[in-house]
Order: sequence, then structure tokens, then C-alpha cells
Amino acid sequence: MENATYREIAVTEIRNRGVALSGDEASGRASAGSSLLPMLVVGLVLIVIGAAVVMAVV
Repeated sequence: MENATYREIAVTEIRNRGVALSGDEASGRASAGSSLLPMLVVGLVLIVIGAAVVMAVV
């Protein structure tokens, strides 16, 4: 990289650097409040309601 510009060197450095993020940092959420479990519960409830509606109609 004798004739490389500063930008090319910077891009190469960024690409060679490893990224270390925790799950909370990657998702953008705080560690204290994960919304995954409530979303899973709501999804399961909606599936059960949908199944009951389908069985009632058919």
C-alpha cells in the first residue's frame, strides 16, 4: 500500500478489525428490558385465537 490514500487505508483497517457486540448492543435494546419473551407469548396467544376462529368457522 505504498500509494494508497488515507481513505483506502482507513477502509482496510475497518474491514480487518473484528466486531465484538453483545446481543443487547446488536439489538439496540437495554439489558434490563428484553421484549423477546412478551412478543413470543403474544404471538402464541394470537396463534391460539386464530386456530379457535378457524375451527369455529369450519
